[in-house]
Amino acid sequence: MLRTENAAIIDWIAGQSPILIPDGRLGRTRHLQMLAFLSTEVQKPFIPLFFLEDEAEQSRLREILSQRFRWVASRLEGDFLFGGRFTGADAFLYVMLSWAAMVGLETPGIFEAFVEAVESRGAVKAVLAAEELQPLYAAASPLPAT
Repeated sequence: MLRTENAAIIDWIAGQSPILIPDGRLGRTRHLQMLAFLSTEVQKPFIPLFFLEDEAEQSRLREILSQRFRWVASRLEGDFLFGGRFTGADAFLYVMLSWAAMVGLETPGIFEAFVEAVESRGAVKAVLAAEELQPLYAAASPLPAT
């Protein structure tokens, strides 16, 4: 079966390694809820923001995204979205934060600790190195040329 939607793909991956799903009776449901929110309420407004030239519409989308990132920030439970353990939703949030950095969108400061926790993971370090990418906030604010 072909999986094409990010929430379905991330849920399938997390199902292969249940450590990527929050604990508890409603853990998977909470995870799916966050994946759906990130997909529909955060990722979706970014798509036109990447291509629009209309400054008023860009401003409107930036405000929407700022509000939604504030809501997500209010849901952090420790280092990650669901406490001390990294989940598939955290991976998706990290990508959305990288998109925010790409377009120069300021996000709540609490995400700095989140990004640090994500980027301290061995697998994330390996991917950043393999893709020749800088850590997220280093990429968002490069050092001035000398």
